[in-house]
Amino acid sequence: MNTTTIKALSEKLDTTVPKLRELDAYWSGQQPAAFLSNESREALGDRLRRVSVNFPRLAVTALAERLDLTGFRIGGVDAEPDADLWNVWRRCGMEEASAQAHVDALAYGRSFVIVWADSAGAPVVTVESPLQVAVTRDPASREVTAALKRWIDGSTARAVLYERDAITVLVHPGTIVDAAAMPSTGWTVTETIPNPLG
Repeated sequence: MNTTTIKALSEKLDTTVPKLRELDAYWSGQQPAAFLSNESREALGDRLRRVSVNFPRLAVTALAERLDLTGFRIGGVDAEPDADLWNVWRRCGMEEASAQAHVDALAYGRSFVIVWADSAGAPVVTVESPLQVAVTRDPASREVTAALKRWIDGSTARAVLYERDAITVLVHPGTIVDAAAMPSTGWTVTETIPNPLG
């Protein structure tokens, strides 16, 4: 287990999540700029305390709804669409889930997808929350070199570290009551799986 990488990625999440929560507030129309003048509030008899016109959601959804994937070509623009790859995409529910990846990328400036295989060896694709995933990249190629997905399951902190040679499943022995208090150290390995995909 690479404790340095886990700590670094956990701390990266800790530093980026507050900004992502601020973007989430804008996305949900709860931004601090929401305003209703005192005169308007009095005229309405305190029935309406604030007005928020959610332009961020409008802008993101207007663009995201135009980003539908309709197929994949392997071998260039002149190649025929790959029906097998499209069937895998559909079986994984990515026709709908890819819309969430597009919204995340537009609203938060980042989007994450994890690709793996189920117990039968069939591909599994999941869209992950930017509030739960951090990555490191090769500075020259920008290729992802490691990733950490961290979340709370009830009151238990769980994480998965994805590296080129291994995937490490982690649990934290303490009780977590607040997502803002996720640990960056003290993780226990529950399983290590070789990563044949590199």
